[in-house]
Amino acid sequence: GKRKLIEEEEKKLKKERIRLQDEEKKSPKPKNSEGKEDNEILDN
Repeated sequence: GKRKLIEEEEKKLKKERIRLQDEEKKSPKPKNSEGKEDNEILDN
């Protein structure tokens, strides 16, 4: 039963990570300006 619980937790974490990434794309934060610049360079 423990393995199933761990898998559920990993699924939640993955969804949370994806959701956070989506929000970052929609609204870039000044805090992550360096990372955003890197992303823009990669996109171009």
